[in-house]
Amino acid sequence: MAGKWKKSVCFAAVALSVAGYGAYRAGKWMFVERTAHAQVNVQPFTMEQVRLVYDPDGKPLVAANRTTAVRADGSQATVEALRRRPGDILPAATVTRRLEMADGRYAGIVEAIGAKATGFLKKDEVVRRKMRFLNPPAHCANEGMDTFIREEEVGGVKTFVVERLTPNGEERDTFWRLPDYGCEFAQIVTEARQPDGSFRKIGETGLVYFSPGEPDPAYFDPSDKYKEMPPSAMKQEYLRSAGITPEQCSECFTNNWAAVDAEYLKRLQPE
Repeated sequence: MAGKWKKSVCFAAVALSVAGYGAYRAGKWMFVERTAHAQVNVQPFTMEQVRLVYDPDGKPLVAANRTTAVRADGSQATVEALRRRPGDILPAATVTRRLEMADGRYAGIVEAIGAKATGFLKKDEVVRRKMRFLNPPAHCANEGMDTFIREEEVGGVKTFVVERLTPNGEERDTFWRLPDYGCEFAQIVTEARQPDGSFRKIGETGLVYFSPGEPDPAYFDPSDKYKEMPPSAMKQEYLRSAGITPEQCSECFTNNWAAVDAEYLKRLQPE
């Protein structure tokens, strides 16, 4: 009798565990589905930034200019003009544009060659984007990662300053995040730990311009004039357009982007 009783208890415990896990999975699925299709209404804006890197002597070099545009529905366009630095093989700046639309569509565009790679964000990626607006963390500080330092006004807009150390403590990032705009960062300073324990600035992104209101629709145009290409073909086309040949840079044309292309193919249809 005792043996049967123990078996019944064990069976009941297993059944409850399975049921509990099933309920958890179902709840998570419902949350993802509900959030992925939720509409958001955010404060739209356009922001321009400049990214600098510092050489060992502390001399700043312009690495990129960046424009971020966000619509009221949460769609985001990010334009980056990567600047040529001494020793770069490419002869000019590279302008890229990434679109992440509210309905889950995305596009990566290289303006110089009129090419794009389009597809769909994964549902969990859509959820993470929307949660930035629906339920941002307190003081824009991610729990377990960031430390809130202070509130500060930058370029006429309120920011929360938060700090993050890498797990090994060798680098420190300080963010100026915008609490009224999905906690997007306005500025970042990156520092590396020195042998004496102090930190030296090695890079920063600074705010140049901030404008509230709906951005220019042109930022979000994934025009049909752009050719659809997988990422590896886009890279090689860009190199050729810049006058780079396999003889000059054989490793540049080595197709080591198989995994990137595979991910691109998987994203051609929505989940």
